[in-house]
Amino acid sequence: MVNDRVIAKYIRLSSEDLDVETGEKEESVSVTAQRKLIENYIYEHTEFAGFPVKEYVDDGFSGTNFDRPAFQRMMDDARRGKLSVIIVKDLSRFGRDHLEVGNYLERILPILQVRLIAVNDGYDSACFDGMTGGMSVALHNIINAMYSRDLSAKVKSAQRTRAERGECLAAIPAFGYMKDPADKHHLLIDNEAAETVKQIFELVASGKKKREIISYLNSNGIMTPAEYKALHGIRKIAVTNTRTRLWDAGTINGIIRNECYIGVSVWNKTGNVCPGSGKQVKKDKSEWIRAEGTHEPIVSKELFCKANEVLEKSRRNRSTVRTSGTRKALFICPYCNHALRKTTSKKRYVCRMASSSGIEGCKTLRIDREKLERTILELVNVTSLLAEQPSGDQKFKGGTAAGDSEFSFRLGQIGQEQLRKKSEKLKIYTDYRSGSLTKEAYLEAYEKIVKQLSNLAKEEEQLKRKEEEWQEKQGRIALETDKLKAASALKEFDKGKLLTVIEKVLVYDDEHIEVRWKCREFNEMSIADRQYRREPSVEDGMPGEKLIRR
Repeated sequence: MVNDRVIAKYIRLSSEDLDVETGEKEESVSVTAQRKLIENYIYEHTEFAGFPVKEYVDDGFSGTNFDRPAFQRMMDDARRGKLSVIIVKDLSRFGRDHLEVGNYLERILPILQVRLIAVNDGYDSACFDGMTGGMSVALHNIINAMYSRDLSAKVKSAQRTRAERGECLAAIPAFGYMKDPADKHHLLIDNEAAETVKQIFELVASGKKKREIISYLNSNGIMTPAEYKALHGIRKIAVTNTRTRLWDAGTINGIIRNECYIGVSVWNKTGNVCPGSGKQVKKDKSEWIRAEGTHEPIVSKELFCKANEVLEKSRRNRSTVRTSGTRKALFICPYCNHALRKTTSKKRYVCRMASSSGIEGCKTLRIDREKLERTILELVNVTSLLAEQPSGDQKFKGGTAAGDSEFSFRLGQIGQEQLRKKSEKLKIYTDYRSGSLTKEAYLEAYEKIVKQLSNLAKEEEQLKRKEEEWQEKQGRIALETDKLKAASALKEFDKGKLLTVIEKVLVYDDEHIEVRWKCREFNEMSIADRQYRREPSVEDGMPGEKLIRR
């Protein structure tokens, strides 16, 4: 085996594994059961004794979709030579698309020199020869794919039936509710969160402006739904991003429009683009399944209708005002992560959440528009010059100018070494046949040469991959440098054109900004992704300003 025989335990669980009648996961395919089965297999086979084991788990991902996070991490590790054995409960855990599974078994894993073991199927790629490990394995893969499609239809049918009965099918309950401990398909009111929901409905229905409501909620430290769910362990999310602790218009709108708060369960509002795809699309309202009176309402229908009427009226009024240009923000407030906007006089930029975030930094952020825009144009010019003429620590092209030839030179050396080793292998075989070399000496020399050839092949593959990545990187940087050069030719501030090269600009104050470039290599240059301040200067007897990096 290769790669120091690091063993990967791969475990997958999805909605395909539901018992159609009960809607519960089958115990035999649970994460715990799969883990125990694989660990027992490793323990019972002494050839794996003492070797490191790494676990990869995809919980909630269809076998027909190979774009699974843990699966992709596992394959990346395999490509980097970190794994030599992958063990799964059965081939359906690896995947249910027979064509894709066959591709992995026949081409990808053999090339990577990775052994695959499916315990319950009795499959071990080290013991199989030929395409797909034999007709039985190919047939097994086809059956898995057919089973997946059939079961998917049955599960959806069972879910539709339960939705029509008014059972809650959501994994995470709406803000203001919690799942009944006695019946996870039934909702109970979460009194603490429900008070916030009632308050929001009452404020909207009374005609309060959304900006005032947001300001009130943020200033009083009332937790957002995301923060509340994270704090109470309802949902495992990181609340490190400052934006997650701020109320905004989208969150308010989502609550006001949610019929759950009047005791109505709505299902099938979205669906996958195609079976196995993780991409969701909205469905037409005619396809929604609504069930009334499924749980206790938090607000009355009258209050719900009144709040939605006010919200719709506000939306219609706003729709009469049209904005021009791109809507994506360039300048961002670092304190709340929201966009800056121009004041009515257009002389300054201010945080658009200044009156509602409750954060002191947002309130005091007032930036001179002309100076800020001129600073960005200057910075684009400076960065463009550095990108075209890198020197010293400002190189960012990921290698030397001779990078391509360096790869070619080493690949040529490897090719010559491979030829020599193959000649050596032929020579020791000839010596063995002629009797000048004993069988033991021949086998020892043979194993040594095979190992050397294997190492050369691995190095060759890694170099070719690095060469491709290097060339791709050079092409991407060249393209981004052309965009930067075009942007540097701007005589006047043009947000749309600047957004082609800049992801965002964090603005702390008049003398402190931070630029995030779309091309990550620009961020690696000493001038990029740093803090700047403006200082008075006199050049050619004329007063002005210069850009100084802190």
